[in-house]
Amino acid sequence: MLLEWGDPNQHLQLLQSGISIRSLSVNSYGDIMISPYVPVVFGNVRNHSIKEYIDSGIFEASKNDVIQKLFKTVYNNMDLMNSKDSLPELYKDEMFCMDIIDDSLIEKYEVLSRLLGC
Repeated sequence: MLLEWGDPNQHLQLLQSGISIRSLSVNSYGDIMISPYVPVVFGNVRNHSIKEYIDSGIFEASKNDVIQKLFKTVYNNMDLMNSKDSLPELYKDEMFCMDIIDDSLIEKYEVLSRLLGC
């Protein structure tokens, strides 16, 4: 396991560029995210192991069109801190939770798309 601290702006720019980032964030609740700056949970270590999520394609989830649109809603970390009113509703509530192993991804992506106004 590698723990890193990086520049949030650089991380957001990489996500927006479509470059596949092969790292995951796990918060204290066990929620697994592709990015700590994007409010979408893709699974939880209490439900399945990280290996199971990787084998199920968690890294490929970032290539989904809806997720790509979500990445493009935030341009830098200042947007996250100062511009809550200009961000989609998704950023104003709790995390959007989906489990790439247990949930119907088509349904989850449709709900997420509506939250983004797509």
